Amino acid sequence: MNTIIAKQFTPLYDDKEDRIRLIINLNYPDRYDIWITRNFLIKILDNLQNFFYKKNIKFDFETSTKINKNKEKYENIIYENNNTPELLENFSLTQDNDKFILILKDSKIIIKSILTLDELKQLIVYIINSVKTEWG
Repeated sequence: MNTIIAKQFTPLYDDKEDRIRLIINLNYPDRYDIWITRNFLIKILDNLQNFFYKKNIKFDFETSTKINKNKEKYENIIYENNNTPELLENFSLTQDNDKFILILKDSKIIIKSILTLDELKQLIVYIINSVKTEWG
């Protein structure tokens, strides 16, 4: 199984599919798109809350994810791609000192990213804010 090192994440809600399209490395030659379903996102968020709790990391998911006031501004942007997104199947997060190693897997590829705590929190906020308020 091939591995992509994720340098950039771009989450977009897709009305037609009722899923989040997470674009990995939008502005790079190794762009890759994956789908995150509603049920899988709920599992991810639950795992993240447990992970943060066990590591004694302060992050209020409910308050922190309501800060994006310009959400509507970015909703209609379309990033064309000939690739059909694969369905996200596995998610893991580990900590190595002050860095967090995020691993996402689908049926074809492993996506790996090393993030600071602030980058991880920002990614969580972006993903949650990409979802329409009616969703869920």
